[in-house]
Amino acid sequence: MNPAVLSPDARTVKPLPPWVFHLAVPLGFGAIALLLMPMATVFQFDFDEGMSLVNALLYNQGYPLAAIWSDQPPLLTVTLAAWLRVWGDSIVAARSLILGFSIVLVWAFAQVLRRAVGDRFALLGTGLLILTANFLRLSVSVMIGMPSLACLMVSLYGIIRYHESRCWYWVVCSGIVAGLSLQYKMFTILLLPLWGLYLWGGGAELSGQAWRDRHRWGWLLLWGGCLGLTFLGLEELWGLSLDDTFLFHIQGDLKRAFVQEHSLWDVFLFYAQELDNVGLACFGIMAQVGRSRRQPAQLNTLPLLWLLWVTVFLINHKPIWYHHALLIALPLVWLATLGLKICWTTLHQRAQGWRQVSWPWVAIAFVLFAIPVKLTVLHLNNHNLLQRGEAYRGAIAQLQAEQPAPDAWFFTDIPIYSFYTHRNIPPEIATLSRKRIAAQDFTAAQLRDLIETYDLQQFLIGRFPIVEDFLRQLYPDRLETTDYPTVRYYHLQRDP
Repeated sequence: MNPAVLSPDARTVKPLPPWVFHLAVPLGFGAIALLLMPMATVFQFDFDEGMSLVNALLYNQGYPLAAIWSDQPPLLTVTLAAWLRVWGDSIVAARSLILGFSIVLVWAFAQVLRRAVGDRFALLGTGLLILTANFLRLSVSVMIGMPSLACLMVSLYGIIRYHESRCWYWVVCSGIVAGLSLQYKMFTILLLPLWGLYLWGGGAELSGQAWRDRHRWGWLLLWGGCLGLTFLGLEELWGLSLDDTFLFHIQGDLKRAFVQEHSLWDVFLFYAQELDNVGLACFGIMAQVGRSRRQPAQLNTLPLLWLLWVTVFLINHKPIWYHHALLIALPLVWLATLGLKICWTTLHQRAQGWRQVSWPWVAIAFVLFAIPVKLTVLHLNNHNLLQRGEAYRGAIAQLQAEQPAPDAWFFTDIPIYSFYTHRNIPPEIATLSRKRIAAQDFTAAQLRDLIETYDLQQFLIGRFPIVEDFLRQLYPDRLETTDYPTVRYYHLQRDP
């Protein structure tokens, strides 16, 4: 590690052996996740798990990506499909893949943090990240957020390594991994301009001469070129376009469909559930405000810009899901770790009076109090997921018992049933999400076409009442219904 790249605060702490961050931290996090999260027993951590799994299963059966309706980039589908071909179609195997990406994210975050605040505080900051709301849940959920964020953090680590070594290949690697991040989930496009700023600025004083430095612009163009070629090259390889993976999310009709959503309130809740980190982050923010005026591209200024930009964007964005909180949690924990170091340093200045150090004591005490609270909430959430899973499993037996034929298709708005029963649902509804329903991208006419094309006779509905309304309108006299605690089963009798 080049001491010239480290922040002044980071150089005051004696470094730990490299194996601590390269081995102990990622393996320790993996062990914690395996210990605390019921990966093998939870029916589903999120409805999105079923969509990801069904996409991978259909892709493994030979259906092209263009035939599988999805509003997200396809890299997780391809990655997960390859993984399941090796390890088998089990929920544990699928969740283990996401856990692997989460381990990479924790490793990269710890590597970045140790360069910002020093080794020992980086360990504490990594622990704070692991305990943020829903981090462990998302670390094992078969969803696209963690792989995308893992690639994004590795990309930032590559830029930092470039500034340490001045080796061109770190710029290339960073750009390639940033392109892969977009192919997992495009919400990381928000942060790529900040990555480019840090690559260009490199923590140095930005004088008038710096703006005319051709080398800075050359490295930025190399990084952007690698990013663009990676992303567009994969799009071309898979024969896809931006229409479904990006434009669908920003169309005006979709935003108006969620007019009742209160983004400001949702963002407030993201901060409220991390009040302990917010308290520490205030010290980190105050420390960076003065420094950022002199060095706007300094490493520890990056989380401040990140936090402000993401907060402004989410307040003006609809819809907001709970996994968007990670975009706030990562920079918030970074600033909280910086604030923790400032508090600790202040408390060790014995010459100061009690009144001058009381607030740091309060902030640290609040964090210590929050740890058992967060672990308790995690336990209760896991227990709730296990109970809900038992209710969902009740419909599987009837679905299999009344299967018309071994290779019969069926319809469900909870696609993970397809994974557990090893039965296919039509590719056109592999992604039947709230956004798609809200955008009125699924209609009664489409449902009728699916029924006729795939000879659908079994329907398991538990999310979208409008789909049940379509079904009753189309076939009011041919439906047999069975109610379960969480879903409703329909059997469509053949037309006599």
